[in-house]
Amino acid sequence: MSAPQQSSVRNQLLAALPREDFVAFQPHLERVEFELRRVLIEPNELIESVYFPEVGYPSVGTNANDGKFQIGIIGREGMVGVIVALGVRQPEIPASFNLSEGCSPAKGALSQLWVGSFQISRHQSAAQLCLNA
Repeated sequence: MSAPQQSSVRNQLLAALPREDFVAFQPHLERVEFELRRVLIEPNELIESVYFPEVGYPSVGTNANDGKFQIGIIGREGMVGVIVALGVRQPEIPASFNLSEGCSPAKGALSQLWVGSFQISRHQSAAQLCLNA
């Protein structure tokens, strides 16, 4: 599968990147589709990939004594695994990220980026360099 073009991505975060920053991520982005309730990031596990929702709404869920609770939703303006941008690969929180049953399609489509590629591209990013200044 070829890398997505910036003009065709539906994730607003990717679409809003400066062109030179998107180009750094582009060869590493892969469009993936998952069934509903597919866990993207397990609680207390090493984060291997970050995801940019294109279709569907990943949710953040946690377990409590009386059941599972959805505590947040990530839309096309966001990123699943954003904590990686802060340098955290293994969050110590009892929450998982999965495709919500509240999504209208039977599958969710996301742009996936391996954490190593994300970190390298992020450090080459002009926007990131401005934030660090």
